Amino acid sequence: MASINCPACHQQVGNHAPICPHCGSRLERSRSPQKVAVKLVITFSLLAMTVGIINTLFSETYKQFEKATSQPRAVQLRQACSDQTILPSEQRLACRKASLDGAQLSQ
Repeated sequence: MASINCPACHQQVGNHAPICPHCGSRLERSRSPQKVAVKLVITFSLLAMTVGIINTLFSETYKQFEKATSQPRAVQLRQACSDQTILPSEQRLACRKASLDGAQLSQ
């Protein structure tokens, strides 16, 4: 069994003892560099995977938003009038607005 010196009382203590039996001070263990490296690799890997998943989820939403906002206003209004997924009241409002802006729809 290996022994270490207590930093407080400098007596020899077993290397697995959590506290010094002579003075009662807590013995700090130094972490091995290999364990620290493994924990860092796991942490950064999980972080990279999380960022990748979030990026994948939001990139598709951004593409849809970009496609919707890149079209001219008249095209958006025409699609709103023909879109069956919009609630009827919203569809009527969009079509009413489109008919008021009739000059823009003809372009």
